[in-house]
Amino acid sequence: MNYKLETHLRTVCNENRTYEDLWATWNLNQYTCGRFFESTKINYPHYTAHR
Repeated sequence: MNYKLETHLRTVCNENRTYEDLWATWNLNQYTCGRFFESTKINYPHYTAHR
């Protein structure tokens, strides 16, 4: 079984409504950073996203 931090975070946030904002923030940051990294490929073609 593979342990993934993101899966664990989603589970914790789903089980406790206190952390709903944390999950939303994680998703927004992931989207925003992903867009920045896309532009990185122009200057660093060997870059990988490590997803």
